[in-house]
Amino acid sequence: MQTQRTLRTLPAWRDNYVHLLDDGTHAVVVDPTDADVVLAALQQHQLTLAAVLLTHHHPDHVNGVEALTEATGCPVIGHEADRDRLPATQWTTPGSTLQVASFTFDVLDVHAHTRGHIAYLLRAPVDRVVRQAHDAAPQHAPALDGHGAVFCGDALFMAGCGRLFEGDGKDLYAVMQTLHGLDDVLVCCAHEYTAANLAFVVGALPDTVVGQAAAARLQEVQEGGAPTVPDLLARERQSNPFLRCADDAAVAEMAAALHMEGASGEAVVTALRRLKDG
Repeated sequence: MQTQRTLRTLPAWRDNYVHLLDDGTHAVVVDPTDADVVLAALQQHQLTLAAVLLTHHHPDHVNGVEALTEATGCPVIGHEADRDRLPATQWTTPGSTLQVASFTFDVLDVHAHTRGHIAYLLRAPVDRVVRQAHDAAPQHAPALDGHGAVFCGDALFMAGCGRLFEGDGKDLYAVMQTLHGLDDVLVCCAHEYTAANLAFVVGALPDTVVGQAAAARLQEVQEGGAPTVPDLLARERQSNPFLRCADDAAVAEMAAALHMEGASGEAVVTALRRLKDG
């Protein structure tokens, strides 16, 4: 019987998402905010937890680790550079390839939000994507089936990116270049911030291509009421100004809108992050 790979987004706390990837037998969970949410899904779908993957050390990404390891005995994998801050039992580094059960991940360096932030890229396609909004039932999203996925924590959000707690604009620009250059994968970020991020883009860059794309997408989000995570990187390349800073033509347009004519991609992404912070 052919293995079916399913990606499930599990809502947790107020606006977090935990990502659960399974092959019908074994599962991998990324950034377990809440162990109870994960354990319930494992029981419901009769899955064995093969590993926990951590993108970075913030409490809303590691809170469920202790309870999951006590319940399942599974390994917990994190960035070696953050040994002092992660509750991991095994270590990896950017540039490595990680094999967990039937899944193969490329480990990407996306440090900017924190100094030890990594992402996990699954190049093989996922057969079925199930999204779930907070306080709502799961929904199959057939339009998203058949793509790979990047589990990026807080490095990239729908129409936004994480704050620079430990990195700078140079780091953020490098992250956007890395993510922009991926194949058209699913962006599996860790928060439902999409509506607020799109509203910022519309307000900051209303007369640009990215602002117009964000306005159309904001209307869709407000009318649909459905979860927005994950979604395709192709959509992010249109409506996420931070990601578009890796595209020279887009940078020129955004720079003009921000009265920064001739500015580099690094300068524009830094200015956007400061504007968003304000």
